Parts: sequence; C-alpha cells; structure tokens
Amino acid sequence: MREIKQWICLCFMTIAFWGVMYPQFSLVEESYECKTKEKNPREDFFAILDADKGEIVIKSKFLELLMEKRK
Repeated sequence: MREIKQWICLCFMTIAFWGVMYPQFSLVEESYECKTKEKNPREDFFAILDADKGEIVIKSKFLELLMEKRK
C-alpha cells in the first residue's frame, strides 16, 4: 500500500514540475480558449494564475460526457 501512495505522489510531483517549470508544454493553445485577446500560452499561464474570482470558467469535455451518460 505504501508503494502505491509513493507512486501517486511521484506522479503528482512530476505533473506539478512540468506545470511550473515548463508552462508552455502544459498549457497548449488547444487546451484553453481566450475570449479577449490572441493566445500566448506563456503570458496566459501567468494571467490565469493572477485571475480574480469569476474570471475563469473551467469546462471538461470528459465530465460533460460523463454527466450526459448519468441522465
């Protein structure tokens, strides 16, 4: 059981490393939509971090499909 927890922790740390150190690889243009300006993943990454409450709407096609199947 402990090995599983360590493996999960390692996976999350790896994902966090890529998101922080290389935002251009984790936030690609196809993964988000910007309504106000042209897309620039590097600048948009930091704009998302500094966004106020209500400025960001999170959608997931996967979750939408799951919710459809539940109905």
